[in-house]
Amino acid sequence: MGSYISSLIKKSSPKNMASGPPAFKHYAKAQSTFKPPLIANGNAFLGDIFSSEKVAPKAPISCGLYRLEPGVPLDYTYTYHEMKIILEGDFTISDETGQKVHAVAGDVFNFPKGSKIRFETEKGGLAFYTGQASSMRINDINLIIVSKSKVGEFITHTNRQAVGKASPDAGQRNLGKLAQIRSG
Repeated sequence: MGSYISSLIKKSSPKNMASGPPAFKHYAKAQSTFKPPLIANGNAFLGDIFSSEKVAPKAPISCGLYRLEPGVPLDYTYTYHEMKIILEGDFTISDETGQKVHAVAGDVFNFPKGSKIRFETEKGGLAFYTGQASSMRINDINLIIVSKSKVGEFITHTNRQAVGKASPDAGQRNLGKLAQIRSG
C-alpha cells in the first residue's frame, strides 16, 4: 500500500502535472467580495483579479474590477486595449473626440490603445475590465508624498498610466494592499 500512495504522490507532483492540461481559475463572488486598491483621487479603485502574465509575458491579458466613488473624475490614457462592462451604478464616460455616454449596468465599452478617457460618477459605479496589460505590481508604482499636509501625486507604471492626486494618508494606507497584489 505504501508504494501505491507513493506512486499517487509522484503522479500528482507539480513537476509531473506541468505536462497536463492547465486548470481554470475561479474567484467566487468577485463582484461582491473583491476589493480593488485605491489608485487615484481618493475615490478611484482598480485591481486585477487574474492575469496571464506568468504564462504569457509577451502578451499578457489581465482582468479585474474598477470602482469609482463620487468625487473627482478620473482621467486615464490607455497604453493597451481594454474592454469594460458596467456591473453596478453608473458612469459618465467621455473622450477627446467629444463622445459622452451615461453608462449603466450592462453597457459594454472598448477602449483602444491611445484613447484618453474621463470617468465620472454621481452615485458610484463598478465595472469589470479585461485588457492586454500586465498586472499591476507595487514596484511599478511611484508614490511621491510632498508632506503630510499636502496632497501627494502618484504615477502608475507604463502599462496602466494614470496620473492623479491622492491624500498622503490614503497612499500610506494602500501600500499594504499593493504589497498584497505583488505577492499574489
